[in-house]
Amino acid sequence: MSCYSSRVVAQQVVTGKITDHKTEIAVEYAAVTLTYGKSEKILMYTLTDQAGEFSLPCKEICDSLFLSVSLLGYKPVKIPAQTGQRLHIQLEQQTFSLKEVEIRPGRVWGRRDTINYDVASFISPNDESIKDVLRKLPGVDVSDLNGKISYNGKEISNFYVENMELMGGKYNQLAKGLKALAVDKVQILDNHQPVRMLRDKVLTENVALNIKLKPEFKDRWMGNISGGLGANKEQLLWESDANAIQISRKSQSAYFYKGNNTGDDVSLEQQDLTHSTTKTNKPSLHPFVPQLSLSSPLKRERTLFNNTHSVSGNRLYKLNETMQLKLNAGYIHDKREQEKGSETVYFFEEDSVLIREQRADVLHSNTANLQVQLENNADDHYLINKFSIDGDLQKGRSIYSGNKEIQQEIETQSFDARNYLQNMWKRKDYTYEFYSLMRFRHLPSSLKVDDRIRSVNLNHFYTDQAASLLRSRNFFTQKYTAGFTTETSNLKNGYSLFLNPFYQWKNTQWRTTLNLPVSWDRFQKDVFNHILFSPSFFVQFKPNYAWLFSASASHKEQPGYRLEFYNLPYFTDYRTQYTPNGQLSLQKQNYYSLYSEYKNVINEFFSSLSLNRYTNYSDQTTERVLYSDTISLVTHSLTNKGQGWNINGNISKGFFNLRLKIAFALSIASNKGEQLSDGLLIPYRYTYLQAEPKINWSPATGWEANYEAQIRRSLNRIGEHQKTVLINTIQKLNLSYTYKNLSAGTSLEHYYNQITPEKSLHTFFADINFKWKKDKWQIQAEAQNLFNKKQYAYIQYNNLERYSSWINIRPREFKVTLSYRF
Repeated sequence: MSCYSSRVVAQQVVTGKITDHKTEIAVEYAAVTLTYGKSEKILMYTLTDQAGEFSLPCKEICDSLFLSVSLLGYKPVKIPAQTGQRLHIQLEQQTFSLKEVEIRPGRVWGRRDTINYDVASFISPNDESIKDVLRKLPGVDVSDLNGKISYNGKEISNFYVENMELMGGKYNQLAKGLKALAVDKVQILDNHQPVRMLRDKVLTENVALNIKLKPEFKDRWMGNISGGLGANKEQLLWESDANAIQISRKSQSAYFYKGNNTGDDVSLEQQDLTHSTTKTNKPSLHPFVPQLSLSSPLKRERTLFNNTHSVSGNRLYKLNETMQLKLNAGYIHDKREQEKGSETVYFFEEDSVLIREQRADVLHSNTANLQVQLENNADDHYLINKFSIDGDLQKGRSIYSGNKEIQQEIETQSFDARNYLQNMWKRKDYTYEFYSLMRFRHLPSSLKVDDRIRSVNLNHFYTDQAASLLRSRNFFTQKYTAGFTTETSNLKNGYSLFLNPFYQWKNTQWRTTLNLPVSWDRFQKDVFNHILFSPSFFVQFKPNYAWLFSASASHKEQPGYRLEFYNLPYFTDYRTQYTPNGQLSLQKQNYYSLYSEYKNVINEFFSSLSLNRYTNYSDQTTERVLYSDTISLVTHSLTNKGQGWNINGNISKGFFNLRLKIAFALSIASNKGEQLSDGLLIPYRYTYLQAEPKINWSPATGWEANYEAQIRRSLNRIGEHQKTVLINTIQKLNLSYTYKNLSAGTSLEHYYNQITPEKSLHTFFADINFKWKKDKWQIQAEAQNLFNKKQYAYIQYNNLERYSSWINIRPREFKVTLSYRF
């Protein structure tokens, strides 16, 4: 053991860092105890953090202090200490043996707000990326739709690798590209506060995920290069994939390319999965004419006929211990086709109208993004400047056939440039903050039906400037923010002045938060002139490490969509015309929530339950009127109300000896409202119950089984007479076996859909694959849709409308892929 110290400005605290004597790597979870005198009276106790740092406050400055450090596997250390002193202690490793005692290391362990998962205890031979392992972790769930990660029912707010956030919200690329064998452990950071100077001052409900690599995979390049060829009855198939990732102490890099025509929607990997929670996305805008939406309840790879190329580059420079520079850029070229048919029923008070149509869609899109971010995240100063540009050009063409053939073309463009600056600094007991957001958007759109073209354009410039003062003393934090926003557009110009008092009180078990934002929003010619008040209250009780209870209530007032300012009729597709009244709506919402969670980390058990209720109010109502083949949506200045409730529960349990994880999610929800149709208010109500069991099991060496299901029962009530109860289920089973260098797997899927109460449909799919691995090389052969299903049918409800649709499915396909990992 060696130790050296340096004297700093006198203060009643002992700080320091613990490292390994040989490797000089920071030692986490070391027990550090501060004692007094010969009696060794314990004054303070703590554990070192991820950087090996510790801090022990002391009430008095004295000369009889001792510091003790201990951790299993290292020689214990005891040295004299003084307040105002910073220590660097190096621990020497200690080898020992225990006789007749069996020590079983846990796969999951926790300390305070950090939960650790030992990846080596969960990984299997077929796990290529860390995303494959994340699905097996108790309490963690990964969405099959877009790769979004959640813990105990909460979506993560940050995705770190070695405590640095390279990808931002676009972490799906890195989760799929980072190989599982390179990861030592996965950490869940509960109540995560990313701004260091706000830790212990402003507590949050955020959950973050951190990846810790094995030492031998740091400071080196790792990646994958693969290519595949295949065929179905109609065309040749191809796919290619290349990535290179480097994680080091001073920098991080990740470069990705993917392309295919096999139905793999790689464009989703560049989707921002966390940005919606930040203030930089205000206000919400969209083009006048919505672009084609090619979707279905089936697994996306079954129905996507595509030709896609996706490329991105990401680089992070650690300029010093607190400052980082991050560069992210990406581009996607995508072409997708889809053929489908539908029967749409529009319900009225006494009768209904049925429209049948068949359509063939083609959608071309080109999307590019660039982001530059400079961040200084120090204990006494925080600075971030984020500049981004996003561009999108989409051209969709649809050919409708029915009573007559109609050709529709929709072109939408989006240009979004924004800069966000935030600066925070300390002065004694006060924290000062200033932030500035500037955002410009250009959103032209055009609709061409046969030979007639209609174009509508939106240009919008938005600024948000504010300053705040924060003081945190003892257990109480208060923050006051004041600022203004401005909006300039080709519709209406406006501004707002706002004040936001924020109060938070906390102790070891309780936390309460009161937020009282008030604003004056005004647009020119007084088309909207309101004082808006949106208070919220939150209380949390955490009696111990395992249990947590919280309750919240909020009232929110805000202006409606800016497109409501437009006062001329326009078409959103070939048969839907929207007629706004030129007035911006006032929208209000009351929201109430109860939440509880329980976790037993040693027993790998995690659960959560939430109950929520809400009421919505708007001073505008949209009436639906049917004229021959045209649907007209007309806005009126009439009150519109709706309400609903939902219950959500999650349970996840891991079984160490069985290598088993089971999870169960339950959702029950109901919402009701009224729709103005042909001058009459027709009530509607939609209620559903959805259960989602999941099982991941490795019963023996080489074997792995995954089962998941979605069981949904829905009740749709329209008016006083229309009532429909439908049951839909989805079941998926994946089996695999690995023996030495060979592995084989199969995937089985079953879909049960009630098209009507009297008619139901069963659909089965089966896929198989074989893999051969040798060192860094892998060859995979696979066959999909072995039963060669051609179409899939389903039904959906939306207020007073019912859609019964069928969609074409990719035929039976065969493919061989060669991969090289380094």
